[in-house]
Amino acid sequence: MPNLLQVQDFKEAISEKYHKLDSFYAVADGLKLLLKHSGDCVIQNMFYNGWTHDHYVGNVFVFAPNGTIIACVLNAPGSMHDSVIADLGKLYNKFGAQYAEHGGLFELDSAFCKRYHPFLLKSAQNETNVTDPDDFIRLSQANSVRQASELGMRAFQGMFSRMEDRFMCEENGERRIMMLCTAYLFNLKTCKVFINQILSKYLLHISADVNYYLQHTFNLY
Repeated sequence: MPNLLQVQDFKEAISEKYHKLDSFYAVADGLKLLLKHSGDCVIQNMFYNGWTHDHYVGNVFVFAPNGTIIACVLNAPGSMHDSVIADLGKLYNKFGAQYAEHGGLFELDSAFCKRYHPFLLKSAQNETNVTDPDDFIRLSQANSVRQASELGMRAFQGMFSRMEDRFMCEENGERRIMMLCTAYLFNLKTCKVFINQILSKYLLHISADVNYYLQHTFNLY
């Protein structure tokens, strides 16, 4: 998780664009990846999602305004809800510790549980039910901020195109190690290359500096 100085930078990056969200610095979303069927009925039931009638591996990623993954829960059974994955993976505990330390808030979608968690804000499904103008603006901006998680997921899956294939069903933790390595590689690429949609949306000065460097050093444009 980021330190206090990093959190302050992230807060300023979001509040500069969305003035009603001055305490937010990260967004989270779930990602389900396809899994091959298992010959064991117990294991197969664990990873079976009845809503979509298929087998998945559940993951939850938390993205910062600089485009990096600052926390994640990986390799959970596909039958679990995103909120359950975050709870069992101690993600809510990490959020709570960060909130107690510097008051930072997180933006999530409706798949997560806000009850007993004052450090979370869920995006609104229907903004028209809100009567207070300030709340309407805040929820509208929250919906806009939540799009950063979608951008992060697309960037992550775009970097590793084989994610669209089905994972092998394993027993010794290989899948978790592979997922953890992809998260590290994604952060390495984001920090070293600086080509990321979240980064260009919230930290335009960094993106502009990188484009200037590429243009005048390698004549890429």
